Amino acid sequence: MTDRRKAVAYIRTSTKRQVLSLDAQRNAIECWAAVAGVDVVAWHTDHGVSGALPMRKRAGLSAAVDTIMDDENVRVLVTAHRDRLTRDPASAGEIYHQLSLCNAEFIAVEETIADSATSKFGQHVVTLVTEYLAKRDPSNHPPFGYRAEGGRLVADEAEQEVLAAVREAKRAGVSTRDIADALRDAGIVSRTATVLP
Repeated sequence: MTDRRKAVAYIRTSTKRQVLSLDAQRNAIECWAAVAGVDVVAWHTDHGVSGALPMRKRAGLSAAVDTIMDDENVRVLVTAHRDRLTRDPASAGEIYHQLSLCNAEFIAVEETIADSATSKFGQHVVTLVTEYLAKRDPSNHPPFGYRAEGGRLVADEAEQEVLAAVREAKRAGVSTRDIADALRDAGIVSRTATVLP
């Protein structure tokens, strides 16, 4: 009989008012762990903290990564959604690099229909895309979800929330046309074609 995998869970909200969101994230992770046969050995939380902040400015995220770096038996960092981990391109690269140093993996529960190889591939793709967006000249037309600041792209918290809502609607089976109509009715206009991922 093989030992069960061990994981550290990380949950985050952007504002102090999102209390239910913490419970929802925890429930999603607990359900995933039960099905996947994983023991969550530690929980770390950043409550009322922007996902655009770098890892060093988020105590909960730093503690979660440190736990994995310090404990060779813990090889998984899990969140309910990928955007709960970070919305900062530099932080994404730093986190994935640190996890790779100790042969650990990051899992977003929302993506677990895919196997771990696909999950790792997804991490790699996200890192490449965020690095590309951060390095290109954003001064003319920054993509929806980002704003130009000092010659680089910075995640826009409000627009990132819109993108998260769009992804959730698509997962729930809402058609692209209905989503586009709802965005238009709300006065949300894409600067590029990226509002509907």
